[in-house]
Parts: sequence; C-alpha cells; structure tokens
Amino acid sequence: GPNPNLHVVAADARDAAGSVRRHAKSLLADLLNASEIADFEGQTTARNIVGAIVSNELLDEMDPVKVRMYWLGDEVPSQEELSENCLSFRENYILQRVNGDQLRSVLSGNGPDSSTASEVANKLLDVLAWETSSLPCEMLLLSGLVASKKELEIAVEALRDRLARENPEKVNDLASGMCLPMLLAAASLAIPAALRGRPVDFESDQFLEAFLLEADRVDGSLLLTKTRYQDLRRHVGYGTEAESALLFRSSPAHIHTDELYLPLTPGRCSELSGWKIRHKSELHAAALLWNEIAAYRDGEKEELRHLKWTLRPGEAAFVDQADRILDRGFILSMDYGADFLGLAWLSIVRPNFEGLHIMDAREQLANECTTVSHLQCPGLQDITTSIDFTEVARSGEERGWATRAYGPLFLLESAFDPFQEEPLVHLLERAGGIRSMGVKGWYIKPEFEPWVSFKLLVQEKGGSEASSSFTSSPSAAANAKEAAATAATTTAT
Repeated sequence: GPNPNLHVVAADARDAAGSVRRHAKSLLADLLNASEIADFEGQTTARNIVGAIVSNELLDEMDPVKVRMYWLGDEVPSQEELSENCLSFRENYILQRVNGDQLRSVLSGNGPDSSTASEVANKLLDVLAWETSSLPCEMLLLSGLVASKKELEIAVEALRDRLARENPEKVNDLASGMCLPMLLAAASLAIPAALRGRPVDFESDQFLEAFLLEADRVDGSLLLTKTRYQDLRRHVGYGTEAESALLFRSSPAHIHTDELYLPLTPGRCSELSGWKIRHKSELHAAALLWNEIAAYRDGEKEELRHLKWTLRPGEAAFVDQADRILDRGFILSMDYGADFLGLAWLSIVRPNFEGLHIMDAREQLANECTTVSHLQCPGLQDITTSIDFTEVARSGEERGWATRAYGPLFLLESAFDPFQEEPLVHLLERAGGIRSMGVKGWYIKPEFEPWVSFKLLVQEKGGSEASSSFTSSPSAAANAKEAAATAATTTAT
C-alpha cells in the first residue's frame, strides 16, 4: 500500500513555496502533542523548517528566453550600462506563417465531408486573415518600435501614400495589411538605429527598400499564433497526410518560420535585471573578447556585433522558492549544463551555435525536420538547452546559500570505493567500455560543447562558515588578447 510517511503536494514549482511550507508546518504540528506544540510555538529556532530539496532535470523544464546582446564596433557597453538598462538586448520572437492558398487547399481536402470541411476551413481562414492584419500592428507597439498608436497610423498612411505614388500596384497586393512587412523591416533596422539613439525612420528610402523586400517575401501569408497553430494541428489530425503537408519542408504548403529580435518589454527587462547584474562583468568581458577575435576572423567587418544568450529566469526563481520553503538545509540540483563562462566561451567561438539540443530526433523525421532546423516541424521535436549553474549558485548566494560542491555528476561514483585503496578514476574499465548510448551520454561530452555534461550543484544554508563563493571554470582566467588567436583558429575549424 501507499507509504503513510510520503506526502505529495501537487503545485507549480515556480510558485509553490507558500503551500509547501504551510504543509510542512501542518505535518510537524500533527506529530507533536499539546505540550510539545506549546514548546514548539514558543521557540523560534524550533519553528524553522530544516530539510533538503532535490531536483533532477527540473531546472531545464523552466521556460528559456533567447536574447542577443548588441553593440557597434568598439563601442562595447560598460558593466553599468549592461546592468542598469536593456538598450543592448533584444529578445527572440518566433513568427509562424503559411501561404493562405496552400492552406485552403490542405483544409479543403480534410474533414468528414467536403461541405463541412469547407465551412470549417473558411471560418479558420477568416480568423487567420484578421489576426494577420492586426497582430503585427500590436507587436510594433508592444515592442516600442513605434511609440504610440497615433504614430503608427501616421507611419502607415505616409507609407501607403508613397507606395501609391511610386509603386501603386503594391498597395493592392497588400491584402493582409501593411503591418506585417512593416514589422519585419523595422526589426532589422531598429537595432543599429537604437544603439545610435535614434528611432526607426519609416519615411527613409532604406526602410522603403526593406519594406518592399519583406512584402514580396510574405505575400499571401497568414500568421499562426501558438493557439491557432494548435487548433490547426488538431483539426487536420496528428500523424495524417494533411499534418505532414503543413510541417514537412518538402511540402509546398509547409509552415514558414521567421525569427525576430525585438526590444525587451518593460516586464521582461525587469525580469532579467537580476541576471544582468549577476553577470555584468562576464557579459562585458565576453564582448571585449569577441572584438579581439573579430580582428582575426576573415570577413569580420560588420559594425553591428552581437552575442547569443539562452537563459532561464526560472533558475533564479526556483532558488527563491526553495529559500522560502527552507530556513536551513541543502539544495541539490542535478541537470545538464555548465557554468556561465563555459557557455559564454561557446557563444564566442561557435557564433552559429544556438545552444539548443534536439533530444528525441526520430529517424523518420530527420530529413524533413531535424536536419533542416530546430524551428522546423514545431511540436514534433523535443528541444532543450543547457543549465547555467553559475546563475543558480549566485542566486543562492544572494539569499545566504553557500556553494558546497559543483562538478560532473559521474565523478561522485569515484568518490569512494570500499574495495579499492584508492578511488577508481576510470569507471569505464569496470563497465567494459561504452556499450550503450546511456553510458556514452553519461561519460562523454560532445566536442562542440566541451564543458557541458550532467552536473551536480550542492548548496547549503545555516551550516559552517566555509567559503561560499561559486568558482567557475578555468576559462575565467583566459586573457582576451592571448585567447583571441586561439579562438579564431578554433572557430575556423
């Protein structure tokens, strides 16, 4: 039967501290008699919750955020600028779109009968057409690319008038509205303009040229929000030919994906403020190192430069929740990842690496999905990213949690062995070699991520006063100029 000492609390790990702590208090009270309760309530130290929180691959369940940090040439933002504002950062947005005529063709042949299918298809297409004309306008406003609704109306009208004079046939072609190509064009031009302290000039020849290119590229497209995409997948049926027509790259009706990097909203900027403060020195150093390496890279003449970061606000939030539950004890976190400097080094020497892993790539989907892009076939690929253990450790240190241990998880296996006078370092000898993918994943790190593996981080609160600072990888000591030539060679290989 069930263990009476095991109590399961179903709660969201991002906001469960209050309910878990109250449950622990009530369990403790149930174990005490009346006199003990009086003593318990009268003693401050006895009211403390002492325990351990153990997580295994929980941190990588927190929603990731992809951002880029931009700067112009040698104008690397200072540590203070990086920590105090978000002008240098842009967040990744995914826009999914599908050709309206192709989608109608797929939907017209899907349904219990042709009349029902046609009716459902027409309703869905009408909704998608309305959202395609309105949602990009909202994104222009929410992202701050346009300051106000009135300014957006003026910009749209001015652009429409100019097209009527110089390119009249294009006005009639824009059946889905002006805002989608405006958003795509503005996103590409806004970053260097913002770094120079200027807004996007919607009346410039440069913007008109970008607008016309984007208008041709998305001509006839309908946007798919996450909700509409899920509705569409349910409507055509999972594993059907209609689904394959929408997802597989070889199909003319397949869904297209655009990546945009837009200014951080005030809410996101506030959410990432702690991360920026904790890593401001490393962020600044990484940009300086990138500039040093740029001198050695062939063709690296671009004035606009950037570094890619994939982070999880939930890492710090998890530590905060754990701190709200326990007054003292331990937090043991096990997951796949590295320290911040190791991840930063990868961002520098592997500029085209997105920091993403497709975990369950199926052979039958490889050519249509996996090898095309991590953005292809959304919903059919399990994508994960590496944990930043520096973020977890420093978030804990801010709350009084000392870092007691950090390292590859498999090293714990060689920490003791009652049958050996000395620890057995190479446990593969005992296993008989790498005989399975599981053993390979446990012991062998991929060449393109040399510092990433399953790690263990142990944090303690209320213990001894030993040193509690988190020590990063040896790459922390690398001097930028000494490392530049080596990094340039590594990148070229």
